[in-house]
Amino acid sequence: MDHIYDGSTGREIYRFVDKMGHTSVMSYSPSGRYLASNGWMGTYIYETSTGRTIKYIPNEWVDIDILLFTNDEKKIIILPREKNVTEFWDIETGELAYNRPYKGALVRYGNDFLQARSKGNGIEVSMLNSRKVISYISAKMPEKHYWSKIFHPGGNIISIMTFREENESVCDFYNTWTGKKIGTISNINFAWFAGDDHIFVVKDDGLELYRIKDILGVDPKDLGFKMQTTQLGRIKSELMPNYPNPFNPGTWIPYHLSEDTNVTIKIHSLTGQLIRTLDLGHKKAGSYSDKAKSAYWDGKDNNGEPVGSGLYFYTIYAGDFIATRKMILLK
Repeated sequence: MDHIYDGSTGREIYRFVDKMGHTSVMSYSPSGRYLASNGWMGTYIYETSTGRTIKYIPNEWVDIDILLFTNDEKKIIILPREKNVTEFWDIETGELAYNRPYKGALVRYGNDFLQARSKGNGIEVSMLNSRKVISYISAKMPEKHYWSKIFHPGGNIISIMTFREENESVCDFYNTWTGKKIGTISNINFAWFAGDDHIFVVKDDGLELYRIKDILGVDPKDLGFKMQTTQLGRIKSELMPNYPNPFNPGTWIPYHLSEDTNVTIKIHSLTGQLIRTLDLGHKKAGSYSDKAKSAYWDGKDNNGEPVGSGLYFYTIYAGDFIATRKMILLK
């Protein structure tokens, strides 16, 4: 049985009674309408507003703790433990729709996904659907030691953790778009990104939390903007991670526009309730990534009342471009 709790109060929000077996990983759909849970019994898809089971898919336990919805929320993506493939399962039918003949760490990026997979003596980063190769990381992995790859939530940094002998584990960080090393943290047990601006580091004597900018000397948002202007040429429409995240009381929402258009951002609660509409008016094509240009949400609803702590979803409407991301208000 799966339980979902409010992180700020500890109150149980949902209890999914149909769930059987161990849970390995859970993931919300882009709009927050669905929640997927994968374990050794397969994958369950729930409706978040009711806790009702939408579909049970008898697929495999995932190899890497990654479970993602496609942007249209019609398919679920898994990396099965016993196969070197990336599988797309149809949620309506519960059947395998198609697969890609490789697998590796994934992260949502715009209307596609970034994937990092082993190739030769290094790691190739490419777009999952368009198959466009983004970069190649010359990072030879030791054959007799375990290692893992984890993307930053915004996709601009990838960490490669190598577990060697005692006190020799290291985590190297690379620019996703250039393949160049950004920095290294040595003599740790593990490291993973905590939201868009922080990173957890596990050592023998405890857990430490750092700002990414302080420990690596770079701002992940700056790396993304460089990619847009130098590697892909013309800027693509994109909704970027909000910052700070978690936040209290307000947060900035950056975005890119490929053409002149009217822009609106709508903020919804976990249950799908419309909380706030930000009408940004007509905007020129370009990058709206710094605080002076980004959209800003002050943590209030359309009536001017402050909202409570919790998970919220923000969606941008810019011409034909629509995209959704998650953010956390933590008081």
